[in-house]
Amino acid sequence: MKASVAHKIDAVFRLPTYLFVTALGLVFAVLTFLSMNQKIPENYVKTQAVIERIEEYRKFDDTPEHEVYIGYRIGDAELSDLPLHIYDSTMQPGGTVEIYVDPDMPDSFILEQKNDLAFVIISGVLLVIGVTGTVRHLAKFKKK
Repeated sequence: MKASVAHKIDAVFRLPTYLFVTALGLVFAVLTFLSMNQKIPENYVKTQAVIERIEEYRKFDDTPEHEVYIGYRIGDAELSDLPLHIYDSTMQPGGTVEIYVDPDMPDSFILEQKNDLAFVIISGVLLVIGVTGTVRHLAKFKKK
């Protein structure tokens, strides 16, 4: 009798778990799709920005944070000390990043986003596990 109670409890929690995993996979898929379809305005010009410096500081919980500052030249304008607001551990002072700059407003730029294969794989795996588990669970439930 204990096994049947445990089995019922397991059955009650299994479906919501599969549905949650499916929803999580959908969220990852949508975020990945949106980041991959970033539209760069037509008047923006692609250029290389130099990483001038990276400042490290600690948050209140002692977690390290980084602020990256870049500089670039566009037309006659030379800009420097602009915060990038994104940090990657591969970034080093003197390195470069690809950006798109509005020639009419030289301090307005968009960082070129690289498509991250890891997010595509994670969303795919979560969707497969979630959908497969949900379908199998519902098929078992329907048989009983």
